[in-house]
Amino acid sequence: MDVAITETEERAKELLFDRKGKRWGIEAAIGEWVFQFVLLKATVSEIRLAPNEVFDWQGTTLRYNAGIGHLLIADARAGDWFCDRVICCAAAVMLTGGISDPELRTYVEGRLTVGIPSIGKRGPGRSKKDNAYRDMVIVGRLIPPLLDRFDPTRNAATKGESACSIVSKALARVGMHMSEGAVERVWEKLPPSMRGGLSPSVPIK
Repeated sequence: MDVAITETEERAKELLFDRKGKRWGIEAAIGEWVFQFVLLKATVSEIRLAPNEVFDWQGTTLRYNAGIGHLLIADARAGDWFCDRVICCAAAVMLTGGISDPELRTYVEGRLTVGIPSIGKRGPGRSKKDNAYRDMVIVGRLIPPLLDRFDPTRNAATKGESACSIVSKALARVGMHMSEGAVERVWEKLPPSMRGGLSPSVPIK
């Protein structure tokens, strides 16, 4: 169990803080969602059977996850600013993936994402935005590596640790204090249908 906490602590340091020890912000959260759920690495069979549904971006062949995309679009249309930004950024990657000139591609990506106003109100204050990336890392990168050894959550009758309890202790070691219950609530926000499809994200270059 101590080994699992230490492993998770090191993973949290790598994913949640930059080289200067500063926490990543909302821009990283948006990128993580884009490449964790919306744009996925295409499999060999997908490339062979549906070549028109995949595209290349920075040397990686990706496909659009329409099911998740439709859910995010519905929330964006309902006024969720974060889902709006994720969808806009995913579209920018898809639209600019074929531009070979790096300067032109960077300029167009910036115009398509930063320049787009959010739909509806921006929602609650800074704390929710600041924690978006933290929550994404918890559900997408800290809990999944533990699930081959621990159950996601536990109850009063459960003996031993759970993935959420381990993540809570690991986060405390890096100065981010979240109770086990708070980590569980973050995990439970992720629909069960999405939990089985978690995969390593494509690095943002």
